Amino acid sequence: MTDAPTRWKNANTALAVVGLLVSVTIFVVTRTYPYAPLEIGGSPGFYPRVLAVFLALLSIAVFVEGWIRRVRVAFPRGANLVRLLGLMGLLTLTPLMFEWLGFRIMGIIVALGTMLLLSDWRRLDARTLVVIALTAVAATFALYFIFESIARVPLPRGRIF
Repeated sequence: MTDAPTRWKNANTALAVVGLLVSVTIFVVTRTYPYAPLEIGGSPGFYPRVLAVFLALLSIAVFVEGWIRRVRVAFPRGANLVRLLGLMGLLTLTPLMFEWLGFRIMGIIVALGTMLLLSDWRRLDARTLVVIALTAVAATFALYFIFESIARVPLPRGRIF
């Protein structure tokens, strides 16, 4: 018996598994999106699926790198663990909630949540929170305008908005 650590049990493996699970979730959820020909921008599920393929490929690369290299990667602790779990939760919930909330509301939630999770919580004041909220709304509606009006790509509309 040896005391050598198992090569594939590390943080890279966990991140790769989560990435693959999010990728599969995106494929499952977007299967119900309506079809639209590529001439008018493609179906609403086309672009999330392309991003899901990239995520799956990156997850496989992270797994392989963690398997090849013996570098021990430690899991984050404390506030960094909360940030990581929060971001993974946002990524997982996004494709699941598009049907109910649509692109605009879900985009604001994701942008706002990401900025808040990545912020230094000790330095957040009222002015910074207002700037973060306005940035989330402006970025979401700018993307919505670009995709819907300029690129003519139909984005998911939710049952609520």
